[in-house]
Amino acid sequence: MESRSLSVFIPVFNEEKIIDNNLPVILAEVEKIARDFEILIIDDGSTDHSGERLKAWAAKCNKIRILQHPKNLGYGAALRSGFSNAQKELIFYTDMDLPADLSNLQKAIPLMEVKDLVIGYRTDRQDTFRRMIYFKVYKFLLKLLFGLEAKDINFSFKCIRKKVLEKVNLSARTGFIDGELLINSIENGFTLQEIPIIYRPRKCGNSNFDSFKAAWNTAKEILLYWWAKNRNKKRTEACK
Repeated sequence: MESRSLSVFIPVFNEEKIIDNNLPVILAEVEKIARDFEILIIDDGSTDHSGERLKAWAAKCNKIRILQHPKNLGYGAALRSGFSNAQKELIFYTDMDLPADLSNLQKAIPLMEVKDLVIGYRTDRQDTFRRMIYFKVYKFLLKLLFGLEAKDINFSFKCIRKKVLEKVNLSARTGFIDGELLINSIENGFTLQEIPIIYRPRKCGNSNFDSFKAAWNTAKEILLYWWAKNRNKKRTEACK
């Protein structure tokens, strides 16, 4: 797989405390598996010093590109920016807090020879009670409404062929974008492989998803997406 080109992109929002520690780790791991690669970082309107730290890294490493949103647009917008601006044949995304050891890419990338998407699932989620409930409800909704069966839909360890992203249409603004990606990919006939990943809990800063507001906004977006898909399906059937 050394001949494959690889884009690694990372959405960032107020991560100044971990950028200097984790970016060298990312670079070192990616250099082990790809010669032709880029690190694309989407700064989603950070209000701390993340932007300055990222610019300093980009100035000293030509493999790093920074794309900055003028204000915080949300996780969905950050991922869409990454998807649309990534330039290489394979596209991998994760979070700056590195929820998975990136050495796992060494087993994920070879699978891309026969699969269109390779996604990780946590073998030991270590959720709080509230987050566990959110996860179970979210997973149930996507299975009930769309028939999506995946062990860990929103885990930030996904590798995707660029041709997949050229075909699917993504519009989600919340964390539902991960579910939307998988639903669209499967509907378009793309193949998916899940692999187990040992989860590494965040050591610094806070997650932006562990709140009732985030869960509520995601649920609303899921239901609106389902309603729109069913409306379009009925219109298509009526025209036949």
